[in-house]
Amino acid sequence: MDLLESPQPARAWVARVFTTAEDVIYVGLGILLAGISFILLISGLISFGQNLMAGSLVANIVGLLDRFNPASSRLKLVKLKAASSSVVEMIMGTSADSAGAAGSNG
Repeated sequence: MDLLESPQPARAWVARVFTTAEDVIYVGLGILLAGISFILLISGLISFGQNLMAGSLVANIVGLLDRFNPASSRLKLVKLKAASSSVVEMIMGTSADSAGAAGSNG
């Protein structure tokens, strides 16, 4: 009977050690992530304020967004470029059609 009971305390001790190590690792990673996020937020606010005061916010907004979420801001930039090129083509096409119509009427 002693042979069957002896592994149980060792097993419980190993499980407790692994659980404690897991908790310490998760708490440490959470603190690290929170600290990095806070520093990134403060840095972004400083950059935003500097660009706003310098009047260069429009030119630097994509870089500022890239610092927070690279995948999201790149996707937005691609969509913005596609939308702006479509608008330019639409305006140019409309202008050319109206200029051609005006030229043929005059």
